[in-house]
Amino acid sequence: MKKVFFITVLLLGLVLCSCASDAAIPRGTLANNVYINEDAIIRFAPGPDWIFEDAPSLEEKSADDTVCDMSARDPSGSVYVDVNFVKEGKYPGAGRESVDVYIDELKLSLEETFAGKISEEKDTKAVLSGMEYSGVSLVIDDGGGRVCQFYYIRKAEGYFVSVSASVFDEKYDSDYVVGLFENINDR
Repeated sequence: MKKVFFITVLLLGLVLCSCASDAAIPRGTLANNVYINEDAIIRFAPGPDWIFEDAPSLEEKSADDTVCDMSARDPSGSVYVDVNFVKEGKYPGAGRESVDVYIDELKLSLEETFAGKISEEKDTKAVLSGMEYSGVSLVIDDGGGRVCQFYYIRKAEGYFVSVSASVFDEKYDSDYVVGLFENINDR
């Protein structure tokens, strides 16, 4: 079930992308189990036990208008976190001018994907690496278990920063996920 939800989260991020703009997508670096993207002002420092996907795997998940720049999971497989960059552009039938539009499109896609399985959904705000994000959190109850998903979106110059997390253990919550992102200047 974990693998299905993880793949679903990634695919939803890619499905919401279309018609790329010419803006360059910034690429981050990974050293000593700390992911930093200076251009996007984001730093993910979960600790030494976390497992990060390698560059070829990230490249396979990327598309013309989306860069999967970081994907990691805790050693138990209870928490998965992704950082994607989505070029600003037009989604079929709707614009992608703002974070609100992006989130509305995301919610529609999630409702279609998990029809009848979403038991909770709420709009959220969070500060990751010192930057404010808007987003949505939801709880999916499936016959095979329960998963919490958190999506945090911020608009940057020419692209959106999209952070998503899937949590399979109730002892972890959005505060835990947000706490994995450090202020980029605190090094």
